[in-house]
Amino acid sequence: MALSDYAIFPTSPAQNDLSISAISRKVVFPILRASADSGYMQRRAKWNRPLYVYKIDSTKMFEEERKKIVDFFMAHLTTGKDEFLFKDPFFYSVDKHVFGVGDGSETVYQLVIRHVYSGREFTYPARYIKENSETIYIDNVAQDPLTYNLDYETGVITFDTAPADGLELTASFEFYRKCILVSELELIHNNIISADSTFVLQEVL
Repeated sequence: MALSDYAIFPTSPAQNDLSISAISRKVVFPILRASADSGYMQRRAKWNRPLYVYKIDSTKMFEEERKKIVDFFMAHLTTGKDEFLFKDPFFYSVDKHVFGVGDGSETVYQLVIRHVYSGREFTYPARYIKENSETIYIDNVAQDPLTYNLDYETGVITFDTAPADGLELTASFEFYRKCILVSELELIHNNIISADSTFVLQEVL
């Protein structure tokens, strides 16, 4: 799907201010387990970067904010699509992350995201980039958007002219995370959820 095919989760004022945020998150590392005849349990990571589970506490939202989110889910789920884009208020932008070095011939590169969790650095392909939020640099010089094409869903950038040999390529941009709703909506009158309801969102690849 193109980025425009995904619905974007509505952001409430409470979510923007992390000091009163309605959102909490935890990291999950899904693990595949396999048992050998000897009884030895082997484990391996299902994927090599952390994913997130978000909990949104509706008690920290005004009623109209809760209704806006319920309306989003009601309208979104009727389309038959489970996935949507969510702006993680804790980490939604990168600044001048290196994604390559020019060699004078290559024109296609993959933008990347780097972050540190629990003392370990993770690097993975950037996806679901906010449209027109990017600034692309070659040798620390910002590039005219007319000189490249960026696929906002995949994070693949194609330059009209190959960057010269040895020049560092960096990018700044905002991005979303692809999520699904894993909690049930407890609806009451006029599609407004009860005050003690919590939305649980799971990031998916």
